[in-house]
Order: sequence, then structure tokens, then C-alpha cells
Amino acid sequence: MKIMQSSKGNRCRLSLLFLCIFMMCVQLFFISPVHCAPISSEIATVMESVVDVIVSDETIGDFRKESPNGAGFIIDENGYTITNAHVIDASDKIKIIMHDGREYKAKVVGKDDHSDIALLKIDSDEKFKFLQFVNSDTLEIGEPVFAVGNPLGLGQSVTSGIISCKGRNLSSQIAAIGAGGDFVSYLQTDAAVNYGNSGGPLCNYKGEVVGMITVFFSDGIRSTGLNFAIPSNMLQKVITQLRNYGKMQRSWLGISIERIPKDVAVSLGLGKRCGCNIVRVCNDSPAAKGGIQTGDILLSLNDENITEDTNLEYMLSALPIGVVIPVQIMRNGNEMKFSVTVGSKKDEEMDVVSDNEVAVWNNISSEKVDELGISVANLTPELRKFFNIPDNITGVVIVDVGEYSDKLSYGSVITKVKFSNITTLSTLKAVLQQLFVNREKNVALYLFNPKSKTLSYVSVYIRHKNNSTISSNSSPSPTQASDKLNNGKAKAIAAIGDRNNHAKIMVISSNAAGK
Repeated sequence: MKIMQSSKGNRCRLSLLFLCIFMMCVQLFFISPVHCAPISSEIATVMESVVDVIVSDETIGDFRKESPNGAGFIIDENGYTITNAHVIDASDKIKIIMHDGREYKAKVVGKDDHSDIALLKIDSDEKFKFLQFVNSDTLEIGEPVFAVGNPLGLGQSVTSGIISCKGRNLSSQIAAIGAGGDFVSYLQTDAAVNYGNSGGPLCNYKGEVVGMITVFFSDGIRSTGLNFAIPSNMLQKVITQLRNYGKMQRSWLGISIERIPKDVAVSLGLGKRCGCNIVRVCNDSPAAKGGIQTGDILLSLNDENITEDTNLEYMLSALPIGVVIPVQIMRNGNEMKFSVTVGSKKDEEMDVVSDNEVAVWNNISSEKVDELGISVANLTPELRKFFNIPDNITGVVIVDVGEYSDKLSYGSVITKVKFSNITTLSTLKAVLQQLFVNREKNVALYLFNPKSKTLSYVSVYIRHKNNSTISSNSSPSPTQASDKLNNGKAKAIAAIGDRNNHAKIMVISSNAAGK
């Protein structure tokens, strides 16, 4: 009997012990500060350093009486304040209003329209409360955050949400950002944002700044939960340069790049890896001096791999200036690594295609390449002069793009198929025949575009007899193919005939060929 009672007592004690351990785990996981929403004292501290930004109305020479243009926040005790460049626009007369109603004049220390960041200095000798930055790279998806601003001029407001995504590139989605969107890799949050929140801070649960609210999607009535902030790490880089130089100095390697589509990456043997094609290397640039060549495939930069989510423009512009970095590339199927000293960005000249003689088109001797469904011609001196193709470019010229009007253009030169150099129509046929025998589904053509003076990869399908997109029953007759090519020539000539519209030649010709 005693043994049974003792056994029951042990079980009870063990059950209580397990229950206590379980409750402790629940408390640590669900009630830990890491998972708590921001508490009011931290929000109150943040709000003391958030300001309204008002610019002067140049038409009446006075500050605008309506709602503030946006928000900003103080980043050091001397009154340095940051906001969005679009908030202050081109004005140099700025007023700062504190959370308690105090007003100060401020001057523009510097601004960078590309990243949409402006640095202001409050005109006062007072010491101000300010916000601290935290490393935005350590943020996790789902981490709670809150935003502070003056939405619709109603007064300081706080909204909360989570980090929905990192590394957003908005240049292609939001036309208002323009070129500047390429240089920022945004944080996405669902914390409610409206007009007046621009320039306000996005903070973590500790009240530390993880970003600055800059862009939001709206249906014209309300916030849609798609809101974007410039990460704190980028803010600090830009602020440092604005404070020291009054402007932003961007890194420069002297290369032009384009992302390689998945189908091209597969045909080049990159597998699941991504990369970008180096379409141009400027003379005497850091990249050229480091050994990088046009046609190389960039795999990693400064030990950071190129992925589908990589913001290429931001990566290139945010490199450490004056520092030697490793650059990994693939050249002719072989991976190689180079050391390149990063320079500072400079303006590049635009290449312009010169006028050519229309009569050259009448003497083109071309041939249909059945495997690709296009027509090409050997690169003769006449065609080289006609399209202003440099002497160092070899290959065959495309004179009929077939169904690839969205990918190919008249006058482009096929210089490589995958990694095999093409010099004449015969070498093109030999390479394609081998690919045909291997039953490859698509092929990467390395093309020189005489209009932009760039080299880039384009993927097209190889036509096999048993699954050709143009079967033997539906293939055009030699007469039909000739008529189509001549029609393309005529339209190209019509376009070339107007010297004032010469810049449109390639576009018009390509569209004509696709019809």
C-alpha cells in the first residue's frame, strides 16, 4: 500500500514538474520581449525625435499654412535630421516642427535624389533627443515594427505591423520613383502608411530605426498594406557622405550588366545559379584594369552571390570605394576570379548609330537557318559599314528575325552560340547541327547590338523535325521566305530613308519582321 502511494506521489511530482517546464517554455516563446509588440514608453521616446517638415511656398515667400509636406527624424543631438528628398523638393527654406509644437528653421546639408534621402540641420545650438540606427540586415521576415509620421496632416500617429519582405526593387513597379528606384533595396511592411508619413522612421520593438518610410501603394482612398522603407544600413551610408561632401558618391566598376533569364542560364550550364551578363566594359575602367571583359558572366561581387532577388544596380552602386574586391565570373564555360579596385561613379557617353547607305540592302546574300527560324548573312565590309559594326566584332548578321521580333533585331550580330565563337555562316551551321544532334531544346545566342554597342545573351528554341514549331507541312516555300525577307528589307529601307528618324531604324525593322 505504501509503495503504491509513493508511486502515485512520484507521478504527481513529475507531472507538476513537466507542467512547470511547459509553462516556462510558453512564457519564453510567446511572452518574450522579442515577440512582444512595442510598448508605449518606447513609442513615446521615438515620437519625441520625430518632426514635421514644412517647406516655404516660393510663390508668396512664406511657409505653407497647410499640412506638412512630410515627416523626418533627428539622428544626433546637434539637430541633424533626415527626411525624403521628395519631401523638401528643390526648396532651401525649411521649417521643422517638434512634437511639442516648437518651431525651428533648418538648412539643407545635402540630398540625393537617386536614393530619395535628404539631410537637414536644425538652426539651433540646443541639444536634441535623437534616434539610434540598428543593423537592418539582421531583420527577419515577420519581425514586428511600427511607423511614426503625420498622415494627412492630422498630427503625429503611430501604426504597427511586421516586416513583410526584404530587398524589394521598385523601379519597374512604380514609375514615380524613376531611375532612383534602382539604387535602393527596400524593406516592405504592412504598417499603415498615408500621405504625410514620408520621411518618418520605421522602428523595431526597442525603438531603434530600421528604415525610413518612403513609398506606399494606395488605391486613392486608403493604405493597401504595401508600404516600403529605405533600410537603415543604406540610410547611414548616404548620410555619412551627405554630411561630409553634401552629395552622394556612388561606386563604379565601369560595366553595364543585364540579368540572365532562367532559360538562358540553363542552356549555359549555370544550373540553379543566377548570374548577369556583362554587356559592356568601359575603357580604362576599374573592371577593365582588373581583367574583366565584355561577355563575361558575373557570378558574385565582393563575395556576394548573384541571385534572383539581387538588386543589381544597388549592388554595383553600394560597393566600398577605393577598396579591392573579389569578382567571380564565368568566361567561355570556365569560372574565374579577379581582384578589382572600386572607383567612384562617373557619367558615361551614349553611343549613337551613324547614318548608312540604303542600297546595301539590295545586295545582301542571306540564308535561312532552319534550326532557328531566322535568316542571316556573313558579315561583309559593306554590312559592317552599313550598321557601323566595330572591326573587333565577328559573326553573322541577322537580316530576318522570324517570330523573334521581341528578342532579336535587324543588324544584330551572332558572335557566339553558347560559348562557341561564330565567324561565318558555316561555323554557325556546324555548331547548331551538333546541338540539333544532342536534342537540346533551346540555345543561347550571344548578340552584338550595333545600336547600343552592347553584347548580350538571348535564348531561342531549336527547331526539331518531330516537334518543330514550324513543321515540314507548314514551312514557307523558298518563294514565300524570300518575299518575307524582301518585305522586311523594304520596310527597313523606308525607315532608313528618313535621316531624322534614324534612331528608330532597329525598332521599326524588328516590328516589321515580326508581322
